Amino acid sequence: MKSSRKLREGIARLKHDAIKIREDQRCIREDQVKMREKLEEIRNDCEFIKNEAEEITQLSQRTQSRLDLIFLILDARKNNDFVKANIYSTALRLLLNNNNTSSDHSDDHNNNGKLI
Repeated sequence: MKSSRKLREGIARLKHDAIKIREDQRCIREDQVKMREKLEEIRNDCEFIKNEAEEITQLSQRTQSRLDLIFLILDARKNNDFVKANIYSTALRLLLNNNNTSSDHSDDHNNNGKLI
């Protein structure tokens, strides 16, 4: 009789442990789903930030090119070399017009290609 009772207790304990294990596994699966969703969200955020950084880099390069030409124009005018100043002004005008037609960003436009 004692061994039968111990056997029943052992079986009950095993059933209880099996239920607990199933519940733990369910929780683990739910956590894995949540982690996958968070990971996907992080990947999307990283891609967005990467694209934004690339766009900022391109805008910065365009701005630097414009500034380089502006300083060349100013230097040529300072040296009374109006032929060079005119060449650089034309190059700047072309660069500005090219940016206006190829860019969707209104921030990238500078006085519609007009020199100040």
